[in-house]
Amino acid sequence: MTTLEKIGIQGVRSYCDERTETLEFYSPVTIIYGKNGSGKSTIIECLKVKGL
Repeated sequence: MTTLEKIGIQGVRSYCDERTETLEFYSPVTIIYGKNGSGKSTIIECLKVKGL
């Protein structure tokens, strides 16, 4: 089983090119929520690219 502790996102869709946004994941579950257009789907897409 793979465990992800954190991911950095930079320059993808709504995420700025100049700054890395770091998201930390906690056990046993992390909930991603926010308004429309805030980048929730982008987080999932970045996890797919990472192969997780």
